[in-house]
Amino acid sequence: MYEWGLGRCKNLQEAANILLIEASSANVAEVVPTNINKSVSFIIDTSAIDHIDDLKCDEMGSWICVGVKTAYFRKKSAKVKKVSERKCQREDVFKLTRRYYSNDSLPSLKRIIVSGLDHKQQNYRYALVQYVFTKGEQTVRGKPHGNSKRSSRPYKRTMKSTMVKIKSEVEKVDPGKVIHSIVKDRGGVDSLRTSGELPRDRKQIYNVVQTLSGPERVQDSLEVLMEKCKEEMVYENTAFIRSVQITPEPIIFMATKRQLVDVERFCCNPANFCVLGVDATFELCNYYLTFATYRNLILETKSGHNPVFIGPAILHKSKLERSYHVLPSEMVRCHPPCAGVLAVGTDGEQNLSNPLLNVFQSAMHLRCDMHMKDNIKSKRSSLGVPLAVGKEYMADIFGREGEAGLVHCQDGTEFDNGLQNLKTVWETRHAKGTDFYQYFVKNKASVIRETMTAGVRSMCGLGFPPEVYTQNASEAMNKLVKEEDKDDGSSRRKRKTVCDVVERLRKLVERQEQEQFLAVLGKGEYKVVDGYRHLEVGDDYYRMTARQKETLRKDFFTCKQIARETETVDHIEITDFTSPPALSVQPENTQIITVP
Repeated sequence: MYEWGLGRCKNLQEAANILLIEASSANVAEVVPTNINKSVSFIIDTSAIDHIDDLKCDEMGSWICVGVKTAYFRKKSAKVKKVSERKCQREDVFKLTRRYYSNDSLPSLKRIIVSGLDHKQQNYRYALVQYVFTKGEQTVRGKPHGNSKRSSRPYKRTMKSTMVKIKSEVEKVDPGKVIHSIVKDRGGVDSLRTSGELPRDRKQIYNVVQTLSGPERVQDSLEVLMEKCKEEMVYENTAFIRSVQITPEPIIFMATKRQLVDVERFCCNPANFCVLGVDATFELCNYYLTFATYRNLILETKSGHNPVFIGPAILHKSKLERSYHVLPSEMVRCHPPCAGVLAVGTDGEQNLSNPLLNVFQSAMHLRCDMHMKDNIKSKRSSLGVPLAVGKEYMADIFGREGEAGLVHCQDGTEFDNGLQNLKTVWETRHAKGTDFYQYFVKNKASVIRETMTAGVRSMCGLGFPPEVYTQNASEAMNKLVKEEDKDDGSSRRKRKTVCDVVERLRKLVERQEQEQFLAVLGKGEYKVVDGYRHLEVGDDYYRMTARQKETLRKDFFTCKQIARETETVDHIEITDFTSPPALSVQPENTQIITVP
């Protein structure tokens, strides 16, 4: 301690006299002062501490900087004189900076830190730290961290030197081992003097990893996700990251318990089910995002559609069959009833559809109508078939207003007969007509017969006359995930990692689950459909006990499906269709909420 009992903060001239003249012969501290409860001053030998900013970590909570003042001083013999900045290059001139702080927990407590730089911009050896209690000396009781929602533990700042060590260590060891490396570097637990010499918690280490940049960050992110997966899987009912594999390629499987139960409720019940759509999407941080979508059949939008929600997902490096296999196999491993999925929809990618059908062995396969049209249009264009003639071919396959096409056939026999009847028509319609017919028979006929005809779509729960199946819901979700950065200016400027993608999806899923439950209160975007209105409580919810609320939430998210109402419809021949059906889910009707 240099001095005690002073009731005011020293000015820059006084601090300059102490640091430049008196410090060499005064009592000098070689550690950072902590837990101060009296008005005192310290001269600190900064060469004995790891980082100059460690002076701010005094175990006394948060400080608010209320003023900064800088001046230049010349040391000549036993005198110190203030000089202009123009003389800053002289060896005997030093730049001193005085920072004035007020304690956030005890505003009557003031602190000043005076540090200096020499003419080479190197830290001056000594620094002055002063504490002044303006309304009586006392012990400071710190407030919790401003972002803490659960802990009442007082906030204590982590030393700058500790943060530097964390950044260095996470590039070499698993994030879970960082704290042990730092303890060892500090000389062991017995050598620790303050909590600031260690990371505050493991989350602080994860946060540091996410701020790193460069190619080494990919592996660090995987290590972080593996640690988080281990932690979350201790409580499987609340976990989101459920598995992380490294070889033969990195793949992260993500799903909440509620998503898995929803797949069982809405995709596995023969009495009332929807199609489980699966789409392999764009690249995010050098990973592909592939996720399932399903409709909540006990909710509806204002337009009367069942809203679509994102389901289990994987992040993976390649589009191999073994990569996609992780999604359905992990769904079944984590929640065995998912094996009973009755219908899956894809864009036709074989590496994706094969593992889905291998795992979901009871499922029928639906191909996206829009992707099939695009594929056929592309081939028609490559053959040089004019647009007007091409429309005739498309109408024969997909129908048009007042006419039905091959996709409206009820079974394979009807389809084969219809295609045979079109053979002469197609071959004589254009010079490349024979080539087009052969292409269609070889590459598309069997696929459409097995995954797109009216009979197949009706069996997959799309009604009668059945709607066509499209990947509109997945495409709409893709767009929302892609555009999230447009809503967050700071996010756009920050380099992303796979950890960021995982947390983005976690927030989206949490938001979706909350939005669903709001229907019970009569709030939000959706309402409960007939047959489940007993779940609606409206404003009575606010009068329920905590236990009653929990029971209601459980009932809402686990209630079983009732059989859908059906109507008897006379069989309609292919020629009786007056118009092709509407899309199963138009983008504007998906009702997928925006990313939080």
